[in-house]
Amino acid sequence: MKKLQFILGLLLLCFVPLVYAGGGLTHMFLAQEAIDYLPDTKLRDLLHNNRDAYLTGAYYPDSGYVKGNHYGEDSHWDPFIYAFADYIQATYTDPVTQNPKLVAFLFGCAAHRVSDEIMHRTFYPVIRDKDFHGDGETAHNYGDTGIDLLVNVDKNQWLSQPGTWWVPVKDLVQVYHRMGKDEYTAQEIIWGNTVISMAGYGERLISGPAYPYLQWKMPWTAAHYYDWPTGGIVMDEHKVADYQINLWQRLQGKANLKAKAVTNKGPVHSGSTPVIDFAKKALESGAASVKTRNNPDGSVELQQPGVNEAAKFQALLNELVAKLIK
Repeated sequence: MKKLQFILGLLLLCFVPLVYAGGGLTHMFLAQEAIDYLPDTKLRDLLHNNRDAYLTGAYYPDSGYVKGNHYGEDSHWDPFIYAFADYIQATYTDPVTQNPKLVAFLFGCAAHRVSDEIMHRTFYPVIRDKDFHGDGETAHNYGDTGIDLLVNVDKNQWLSQPGTWWVPVKDLVQVYHRMGKDEYTAQEIIWGNTVISMAGYGERLISGPAYPYLQWKMPWTAAHYYDWPTGGIVMDEHKVADYQINLWQRLQGKANLKAKAVTNKGPVHSGSTPVIDFAKKALESGAASVKTRNNPDGSVELQQPGVNEAAKFQALLNELVAKLIK
């Protein structure tokens, strides 16, 4: 095992100059593909034209699970999505024209809301039995990170990250206020998104060299994560599109507002993943950094992550690989 870690470490040295930042690879990939299943041309065009905001939204809910943050679970369920849509309706007379970027971010969050529940509650139990001998915790850990790394290589997602990581911080604080959650702060939101943007950088750095190991460790998952009929990515994309169609109607005042919202069924996530922990350590130690820009509308833009101390950053990557292949 130590020899395998050493080999992967050498491979990482080759891959570092070739990769770019991003994050939430599976969520972003799935959200992007789901657009093709939307029948409304206006909605498809809005999401394509505001792709960066849409993809950032598709990863956003997990930023609340970064250690020290508290808004993660509330951001994964219908009450958040509905409060967000209602906030947009109350704020803009014509949101699609007045703030299409904010609408796209909402629809990214909606994609995450649906796909996360399906994968964790439907697909992960299958891979638990197929690849991990009934060990649900290990299946969950490998599902979260391993499928991201497989998607990056299999679906050529090396350069698919948002060009600008745009987060509507002021609007999100107002959405949580509508939910009675004033304890969720702008500082938390900015920090959480800084960490997950760095996490994507780490995922892309290790996905190439880790790919052969994942093919060996989880062969059934590697062969079926995309097209398995119960919980695979293609199924998820159709479910995401169905949900987004209903959300689009709600945003236009055409949906049944009495429909019962699906709320917390028990935590989908248990907390941070090894990749999130890596990103947090890289930022807190100064090995890497992410610059932010505050916009007049209360939104924040995160720049691409940068490595400040190569040796320290490499050591953290080696630690991440060791956790992955333990």
